[in-house]
Amino acid sequence: MTTTYTGAKLCPKCGCDTNIYDSRVTLEGTVTRRRRCPSCGTCYETVEHFHCIIPPKKNRK
Repeated sequence: MTTTYTGAKLCPKCGCDTNIYDSRVTLEGTVTRRRRCPSCGTCYETVEHFHCIIPPKKNRK
């Protein structure tokens, strides 16, 4: 599965684009990603939550 981000995760310290060097899926269905900024070396984690929205089924007669 390939995930495409519309906006890059930016470094909170310098604002540059960051690299993901570790990803883990939890039992609750969240994804924890460890990120590192190639410019300033800042490391931090992001937690991503996914929600599945199923539209209601319409009865057709």
